[in-house]
Amino acid sequence: MEERELGAIAEAAAQVLSEDGGHWKAAGTPEAAVAALGQIPAALADDIQMLATRLAALMQVDTVTIRLEVVSTNACRKIHADNTDLRLITTYAGPGTQVLPPHSEVDPNNLWTMPTGWVGLFKGRAFGEGHEACLHRSPPMGDMGGERLVLVIDTPAFAREGACA
Repeated sequence: MEERELGAIAEAAAQVLSEDGGHWKAAGTPEAAVAALGQIPAALADDIQMLATRLAALMQVDTVTIRLEVVSTNACRKIHADNTDLRLITTYAGPGTQVLPPHSEVDPNNLWTMPTGWVGLFKGRAFGEGHEACLHRSPPMGDMGGERLVLVIDTPAFAREGACA
């Protein structure tokens, strides 16, 4: 987890939320994928490109899949591990992803909520032998009301439609 303050990025996220929902998805080099997202505020686009570039370098890949979406439902409310190698998740607005600390009993009472703006690298089931997958879920927005703006970045081998954040 990387702690950070959003500053101007929070204003850009609020602008996106004030529009009528949204779902953006693109793949390619970090620069090309961000460009393919289309019209999003510059501060948000710059941050997404920086995070995508960092994940690509860490995982030694040339391309990534980026998904930015407004979430207002109870999608992915079950505690789960993703079928991926490593996934980057950050919440730009609204409640952050809920994480189960390692070696904790799978119980919603044990979940910790990532603060808005923090960046998480979530090991998935395919990360490699000897590595425990990170169990997490999306906060139940349908029950809570409100919306969240979530960014998910995957490596190309494991990017798929409808993956949870």
